[in-house]
Amino acid sequence: MKNKLFMFVAMLASVLSLASCSSDEIEGVDSNQAVAGKGVSITVALKPESRAVYTDNGTNLKATFEKDVDYITVFFRKGTSPLGKYKLTCTGVSSMGGTFTSNSGELTAEVLKHIMTGGELTDLHMILASAKSKPDFYEKFNNDLSVQDGTLEDATAHMQRVTNHDMTKAENYEWDDANARLTVKNVNFNSNPELCTSILKVKAVFPAGTELVKGETPIDLYGENAYSKYTCGWGKASGATITNGTVPFTKAKVAEVQENADGTKTAIAYVCFWPTTAKPLELLNVNSKIGDVDYTGEYTVEHVTMSGEEDVSTLKGAKLYTMPITLAGSKTITQWMKDGESSIEVAGATLESSEATWLTFEGGRIHVAANATGAPRTGEIDLKAGGIILKYVITQLEPNDFKGTYSYTTKVFAGTGAITGASDPYTFEGLIFGEPRTSAELTDANGTKHTNNIGITGLYGTAVLDACLEIDYENCSAKFGVFLDARDGQNQQVNGKYVAFVPALVTRKAKDWGKPWMFYETELGDPDYTWAWYTVTKDLSQIIYYNRTNNNVEFSSVPQYSSNTMNQIAGIDVVLSSTDVFTHATVSGYAQVYQVNAKGKVGSYFMRTGNASGAKTNANGITAAGYTIK
Repeated sequence: MKNKLFMFVAMLASVLSLASCSSDEIEGVDSNQAVAGKGVSITVALKPESRAVYTDNGTNLKATFEKDVDYITVFFRKGTSPLGKYKLTCTGVSSMGGTFTSNSGELTAEVLKHIMTGGELTDLHMILASAKSKPDFYEKFNNDLSVQDGTLEDATAHMQRVTNHDMTKAENYEWDDANARLTVKNVNFNSNPELCTSILKVKAVFPAGTELVKGETPIDLYGENAYSKYTCGWGKASGATITNGTVPFTKAKVAEVQENADGTKTAIAYVCFWPTTAKPLELLNVNSKIGDVDYTGEYTVEHVTMSGEEDVSTLKGAKLYTMPITLAGSKTITQWMKDGESSIEVAGATLESSEATWLTFEGGRIHVAANATGAPRTGEIDLKAGGIILKYVITQLEPNDFKGTYSYTTKVFAGTGAITGASDPYTFEGLIFGEPRTSAELTDANGTKHTNNIGITGLYGTAVLDACLEIDYENCSAKFGVFLDARDGQNQQVNGKYVAFVPALVTRKAKDWGKPWMFYETELGDPDYTWAWYTVTKDLSQIIYYNRTNNNVEFSSVPQYSSNTMNQIAGIDVVLSSTDVFTHATVSGYAQVYQVNAKGKVGSYFMRTGNASGAKTNANGITAAGYTIK
């Protein structure tokens, strides 16, 4: 059941007073003498309903300033045109407000007189913050909400409290020209909630037995259109980093832990957030990962204001909202296995659901049927044990499952003997992944043994490019090595010429790659062959050789080559010879180059279009009857 968001209701029953003050007179206020270079003070008198800082209990909601800690950034304005920006720190407090004083040499008495008597002042835009604030709203005006420690103090330190104070109304200020003293009256830092942040109090209930640690256990919040960072300019949020619900907009920690009578535990975390986004927040998700268990909950927002009388169509600023939510634990177990029938023991579990007919549960075991689809398949079966949902995501695959029809997207260069014209990008259609020309075990330059188990036809006429599909079942990963072979005696002919596939050699640069390069090298060293290793994506839909564009990718290399710098593989070259010998004497150029830097692409990639029996696939590339891809 989805929870509903209840507004934390807080009402001030009376004007608060401080124990340190015996009257409503403001401490530490001296006349502002019109002396050149001396900082001046401004008195800020709050409306009773104006809240300066939040605390958890409504009756103790702080309505006063904190001396030597709070400060205001004041923009004197004519309309929206600035007349001056100054930072003033709280030097005195009372139950009515406080006194804020500028540093010497900044806002001076003569400057303040000029502003107040110049006839242009219409508005004071004030941002209230404190020395604890993250960030300093005077210097940076950038608010990073992506990481918070979960305490109320830290959430408050991220708060942005803003007011636009009308200086055209006589009742809103007093000006003592002789002493250059300004008193700003009826100030309400909640007057424009569209320009203020709010605080969210998360009350997350964890299952019994969950170990929670204050200051360590994570509370991550997700939501579409939520702001994780923004720039504060004239009180408005701009340049925001907006999350889409797949990454947290705030990563916080548990601040308080409460033991409940039923054995469950309630974790409390406070976070500051920007509520008035362009698109209202409607769904919030909480995730807490403890060990290998994810505790998650979903929360539907019903926007309720603190008083319950205002517009309830959207969340507001300058509020404290409470979000009670119950979290359920789940653990994802990912397993790759071969195509044969098998089973997995899960003692003490019960079946929740299965998305695949080939995954069943009986007698404390998951039963996995044999895979005869001619393609890899992935399915999920959910069990429950010890109050935790166990999500088993099982993939069956073997090298033969990758045989079928594919497309290949790359950048094509055409030389003498080319079959395919130059194009960027270009997509080959109808490639066949079938049997390799030879499947003997070979050793690479580093001493590692590989066996080619795939043969690719269609890149250059009837010539076959061998490849090696290697599966790491333990780590749930696969890689695909395209075999680039410059040895003599390959016995492949197309249009009367002998054909070899060799590496496109380039030089590694600090961030990418470039010259010198060589696109028809036939003397690779010992051995006279190598593999260019492609990545098989997690969903098994693509086989990609990524381009190196910003020091974020490392190419495969030819370590045995005579140059230890121009030995990076940036593509596949097709070279032709009149004899079945491939040397510098018999090869002087390329017929084709299939290069990694295809325009608008992340690299060169194979995409599956059908399995070995000819069944078509969907947009993900690997659909066959009887299995699903998650």
